[in-house]
Amino acid sequence: KLEFLSKCQIQIKGPPPDPNAHKNTGTANVTIRGASANDVATGLRMVREYANSVARRVVKCASKEVLDRLFGAGQSAHSSVASRFATIRRQCGCTILRDSDTTLQVLLPLDKDPSLERELDGAVKDIQHLVEEASLATTTIPVSPEHSHIWADAANVRNIQRKAGLVRLSLRKGGEGQGARLELLGNGQAVTKARTMIDKLIDTSGTAEVFETVK
Repeated sequence: KLEFLSKCQIQIKGPPPDPNAHKNTGTANVTIRGASANDVATGLRMVREYANSVARRVVKCASKEVLDRLFGAGQSAHSSVASRFATIRRQCGCTILRDSDTTLQVLLPLDKDPSLERELDGAVKDIQHLVEEASLATTTIPVSPEHSHIWADAANVRNIQRKAGLVRLSLRKGGEGQGARLELLGNGQAVTKARTMIDKLIDTSGTAEVFETVK
């Protein structure tokens, strides 16, 4: 588009390859060739205007491991996260760069179009959701036989998941030589809240509350 409007040839030479995949380093060089000095000056102005129109958003991750999972490294349990992140990179129309071990840059030339900024913010929101999911870790809690009936009640599981936030609670039956266990998949804050609720539910199991309406 810039070449057509400026009537110039525009070549962009990026920085030398970086052994650290997806890493954004170095400075690109732009060469502009035109039939006249005026054409070149016009091309240079348009390239600068285009570069200045690029909006940038930064997405931060808690650790390098979280960002690695987005790019497909790490445990196979996070492969769906990497697959969805790759889909976002292909379809969102933005340039997504790994700027450091814990940050991403999301870039999009706005070209004075408000709808493009909404598109950029939408892509950032989708990426942030994936970052939250990639930040999840599994915590295991042993379940004694006398408490297994608590977790057989799906209402208890749903109630804890709803109140604790970003956490998934699953009851795993033990195999040979292993007892049943609860698995909590979530971020640190949600898991801590869920564990507090689990302890309270176990402490109060077997008790009953009677409510009477006095008129």
